[in-house]
Formats: sequence, C-alpha cells, structure tokens
Amino acid sequence: MSESVAVLGSLHMDVLVSAARLPTLGETLIGNDWYQTPGGKGLNQAVACARAGAAVAMLGAVGNDAFGDALLAHLESQTIGVNGVARVPGARSGMSIVVRTPDDYAAVVSSQVNASLTEEMLLAWSNTLSSTDILVLQNEIPETVNVAAAALIRKRGGRVVLNAAPARAFSEAMLAQTSILVVNAVEAGMMGADPVEDLSSAWNGCRKLGEQFGCAVVVTAGPHGAAWTDHMADYGTVAGERVDVISSHGAGDTFIGHLVAQLASGAQLGQAVAIANRQAAVFVSTPRTMAVAA
Repeated sequence: MSESVAVLGSLHMDVLVSAARLPTLGETLIGNDWYQTPGGKGLNQAVACARAGAAVAMLGAVGNDAFGDALLAHLESQTIGVNGVARVPGARSGMSIVVRTPDDYAAVVSSQVNASLTEEMLLAWSNTLSSTDILVLQNEIPETVNVAAAALIRKRGGRVVLNAAPARAFSEAMLAQTSILVVNAVEAGMMGADPVEDLSSAWNGCRKLGEQFGCAVVVTAGPHGAAWTDHMADYGTVAGERVDVISSHGAGDTFIGHLVAQLASGAQLGQAVAIANRQAAVFVSTPRTMAVAA
C-alpha cells in the first residue's frame, strides 16, 4: 500500500495515573487507577490520522525492549505502516508519566531513543518520503532530522505540517520547509503572539504568526475553537462545540490527525480545520477505558 501521509516523530509508552488534583511541589499524593497506553505525539497523531481514513506510515525509532514490542504492535493494529520504525539495539524506548485529573493533566517525558534519531536514518525512509504527499512533524525529536526529512518531501512537491509542540526556537531552515504551522494557545504565546484567551485573540495570534513566519497557520484555542489562515488571503475561525469534557488529554493530537487526513483527501484548510475541531470535541467528551496495555 502507498501511504498518502508520513508521520515522523516520537513513540512513547505512556503510564497514566488518575488523581483528584495535581500534586504540589514536594508532596506525595495518593492517586487512583493507573494504566499504560501507547503514546508520543508522533504515534498519537499517526493513529488519529489513520482512524480518520488516511493511509499512514510511521517513521521513528523504538528500543529493543517490551515497550518497543507493544508500540509496534499497536501501530500495526491500526493498519499503520511500520517499515520506517527502527529497532535500536541497546536503546530504551521512550516513555512518559502522566498525572490526569478530572479537568487537567501534567506529564514528564523521557525521550530515550527518540532523542537519538539522526539524519543518516533518512536513507531508510527515502522510499516512504518519495511516495507520500504530506509529512507531519512535531518537536519531540531533533530538529535537524525534521529539517532534513522536510526538505526531501518539499523538493518533490509535498507539504509539511509542523505541530510545534513542545514549543522551541525555530531555525530558519525549519521555517523554510514548513507549509502549515499548527500550535495551541500556549505555544502561540511562546512563539510571539499576544495571549490567546478566546476565538478573537486566537485569530489575532494566527494572523501575527502567519505574517511572522510566512506560512499557513492554525491556532487552536481549546473550548473556544480554532483560527486559521492559509497565507493566501483566505482565513477564518471555527467556534468550539459545547460538550461535557471528560478529559482533554490527547485532544491536540486528535485535531492534528483529522486535520491532516482531511488535507490528504483534498479538503481546503478551512474545511479541514472545521472537521478537526468537531472531532476533537467528540474525543474530549468520549470516555476512555482505563485498562492496562499488554
């Protein structure tokens, strides 16, 4: 199968603990249920994109350990191509510890093998990158690898969607290869936009970042909705949908996955943002089973 979307990014095993609130500094807090589930922004976005109907290939690395086995098995169960996921002998798979409350969460990520990706790995990914239309990137792997992969796909006329999370300083090389920049309210502020507190300020931030970086921009504002501009005089906002939020953890990755799947199917940016906004609302209001992954 030829995949229309390639996601280059992190693969982590997430260990989640539920608690009534987040602990304060120095506090040992008694939590409730815990479970482990495949994660990492790269894996999460690949899964969301595949579930939205796109043909997806995953590019990245896992350790030669039990977490690596589980991460690969999960990708395969979602019909995601894994030929581009390297098994690195002697390395540990990435993981994160997440404390989830009824209305918030906090996480600590240990990148491990994700931080050791190199440009030399592009040779193994060249066939995938030469046959896909959209490359999806995040900031959980080295930027040099992101830039090199983006340059390859842009050279053949493909598009690069960069979810700049977690926020970090941009290099000129990365900016030059970015087709669509997607950030949330916090990340938009860290990148130079005024505080994003509602849909109007999301649009102002979107416009400012578009002018600053010279690419299409999407700014998500949680329950308020999202704003977008394609840098070609076309722009708009989409209001948030009123739902009873069960958990917002993973909402951003769900948004990205549906956004990219729509773009891959030929939708315009505004159409894709509207559908992604709706699916993120469905996601945050849908119960997730607290079960221990194999």
